[in-house]
This record gives sequence, C-alpha cells and structure tokens, in this order.
Amino acid sequence: MELGTTIIGGILVLVCIIPIVIVSNNRKKKDKLTLKALYDFAENESCKIGYHDIWLNAAIGIDKDNKTLFFLKGNHKEHYIKKVDLEEIRACNVLPLDGMDKAERIEKLELALFPQTKSEPAILLEFYSADVSMQLADELMIARKWDKLINQMV
Repeated sequence: MELGTTIIGGILVLVCIIPIVIVSNNRKKKDKLTLKALYDFAENESCKIGYHDIWLNAAIGIDKDNKTLFFLKGNHKEHYIKKVDLEEIRACNVLPLDGMDKAERIEKLELALFPQTKSEPAILLEFYSADVSMQLADELMIARKWDKLINQMV
C-alpha cells in the first residue's frame, strides 16, 4: 500500500514539474535567439555589444567603445532593431517621468533619447506597452538602469 502511494505521489510531482521545466527551457532558447539577432546586427555594423539586458519581447545592448546603442523589439523571428549613435544624443529620460502619481496605471513605458539638435524629435524606445503585456514586470527597473547608464555616457 505504501509503495503504491509513493509511486502515485512521485508521478504527480513529475506531472507538476515537467511543464515548468519545459516552459523555462523554451524561454531560455528564445532569449538566446533574440540576443543572437541583436549581437549579429551589431556585428554587421562593426560594433561589439559589451553589455545587454533582455526582457519580454525586447533586448537592449551597448558598445561602449563606439558609443552605440542597439535596441531590439519583437522576437528572434519578427523584430526591428534600432541603432543609436550616443555621440548624437544630449540626454535620456524614462517616460512617463518618475514623478507621476503611483495610483496611475502605466500604459506605456519608453526610454526617450534626446538628440543634440533640439529641433529633431526624441528617439523613443518602447520598454512596455499595456497593449502587448497586461502586467509591468522588470521593464521599469531596466529602463531606469539604462537611463542612468546612457546619461553617464552622453
């Protein structure tokens, strides 16, 4: 009787754990392919990404030597990549600004890069959109980290 209970318990544990492991492995594979797309694009532009971050459907990387920022939105199959020369940027901010009311729901979170020429529009890098994902995860923390890093370089 105890052997049967142990076997059933073991099977139930496996049934619960296996899907979690499969989902985790699939996510890691997608992340690797997304980063490969970002790194390949940078290499084609004669740059080498030294630092990067990746999150749901996006990745960002920087070549500090060439002062070039790369931003990928989408996945490894369908995406767009933006290349930004930080020599042409005067400032960077997280939008919406940090001073907004905490009770307000964030519909969109962007990193705004302001060109040296004030007449040119800001370059907006979308970190989060409520239309794509229902819940904000690490995007705000990542956006603030990159805001600080970029402002130190410009």
